[in-house]
Amino acid sequence: MIPEKCIEFYDDRKICIATENGKTYKLNNVSKFRIRKVKVDKCLQQQEGEKRCDYLMNIEEENLRRAIFIELKGGGLTAALKQVYSTVIYLKGEFKNHQLDVRIVGSRDVPGFIDASDYRKLAKELLLTGGSIERATNNIYSENI
Repeated sequence: MIPEKCIEFYDDRKICIATENGKTYKLNNVSKFRIRKVKVDKCLQQQEGEKRCDYLMNIEEENLRRAIFIELKGGGLTAALKQVYSTVIYLKGEFKNHQLDVRIVGSRDVPGFIDASDYRKLAKELLLTGGSIERATNNIYSENI
């Protein structure tokens, strides 16, 4: 389901970064896992008018199977939920037995974001895998793995 041309890297680099329009997601690979970074939007198959999240990073280690769906958004955090949900549903079969997480990086917060029906729908999907939704509203999100 993920074509080779969409894979930006698959290695054990110390810092994995996804950046777009001044927004950055940073994964500090302190565990030295092999991480695959995939360009999703406009690279994976999608229908006319359909939007996907920007990137995906996944880990396939003996003790950790995890996929992180990343959306880098200027505004419109609510629209980001729809894009990520669409991508999670599309790739769910590819990541069976994985923890599915979502990271949304924007420039400002949106009141009522976690009360939105799209948020609850996405959270329900992720909860089944032990995953979570995290968002940053200061243009950068960083976490360790």
